Amino acid sequence: MGKAPAFQWYPNDWLRDTQAATATVRGIWIDLLCAMWWSATRGTLTGTEAELCRFGRCTPEEWGQFLEQNTRLKFADVTISDGLVTVSNRRMVREESDRESTRCRVQRFRKRPCNADVTVPSPTPVSDLRSPSTSDPEKTLGAVVPDDRDAPAPVEAAGSPPAAPWPDRIVPIQARLLELQAPDDLMDAGYWLRIDDWIGPMKLPVYYLDELRAYLAYQAGLNGRRRHKDHRAGFRNWLATAVRWKERDAQRTALRSRS
Repeated sequence: MGKAPAFQWYPNDWLRDTQAATATVRGIWIDLLCAMWWSATRGTLTGTEAELCRFGRCTPEEWGQFLEQNTRLKFADVTISDGLVTVSNRRMVREESDRESTRCRVQRFRKRPCNADVTVPSPTPVSDLRSPSTSDPEKTLGAVVPDDRDAPAPVEAAGSPPAAPWPDRIVPIQARLLELQAPDDLMDAGYWLRIDDWIGPMKLPVYYLDELRAYLAYQAGLNGRRRHKDHRAGFRNWLATAVRWKERDAQRTALRSRS
């Protein structure tokens, strides 16, 4: 497992655990903490006294002071067995255990079989894919002719303009919608006529074609849950907010010019 380049620092723990220790002991302890972070068993450091003195960058006398003060303050877990000394940090060991448990749980979840691995889709019969031939009289007479009155209206391709012509004053909007590959529900001439009638009499510097570009870019950056399902209502609210901002800016400009 790759090593993280840093570990979290808890000032409260540090001050509470080592406030009674000398500066030398505090320096040894922080060096040991850094060595524990890069240890093969994160949070624990095992070695001879000479090796731990090198990790703590201290002399044997200073190491003796570290052991004596830790016996009293208990800021570290220290065990000595068969000439080897093991120094541990309780929080680092606990966090590493939690991290390893999470990693194993995620690995088991990823290895769990899913339906896609065991369910084989049934093949479609070839006979269902062939359309009845008009040259075969039996198939032609036996075929059921659908009633056009019950057929759903044809769905236009995404980005294509509606069949009805757009009025001249909103033709630039239609061109901008095609350029931006706007959703189908925005390709509505009546909707943009209402928007133009709403914004036009205000005589405010609100260029809703530019606002439309900003709105579509904002929607593209959202995830599926927060993205608007009704773009017409969403852009209308977006534009109303822009109008309020423009009115506020115009009022502030007028107040500054009077003062």
